Amino acid sequence: MIRVLDQEHSLESIKKDYRARKDAVYLAIDRCNNELILSQRLPMIVEHINKLARDPSETVTLSALYKTAHKSCERTGGWCKFRWKIVKCEWDNVTDVFNQMRTSYDKAILLSRNHFCYKVTA
Repeated sequence: MIRVLDQEHSLESIKKDYRARKDAVYLAIDRCNNELILSQRLPMIVEHINKLARDPSETVTLSALYKTAHKSCERTGGWCKFRWKIVKCEWDNVTDVFNQMRTSYDKAILLSRNHFCYKVTA
């Protein structure tokens, strides 16, 4: 499920997806489209990115995004393909971090396998 949030909407709470393996949430920053993407599963972000790819050179792998989420390369500044950056966020402050970061982006996207994971308010 892909849910695009308008500027007047905000993320109120998040419920853990039973398929998520880690106690963390991932925020993906798209430098080209000026988007912020939130997902509990990194493979869902990879799937979404690869759907946006116009040719095979723009696709990413799970291992590449995992590496950018856990360490920052000095050469690229932590960006994958100089376009995508992954920020790992802890559960206790994910709603605050997401709502604070999303004001800097044109579009905010929530990715999930079901629509019950996120509670959004106007």
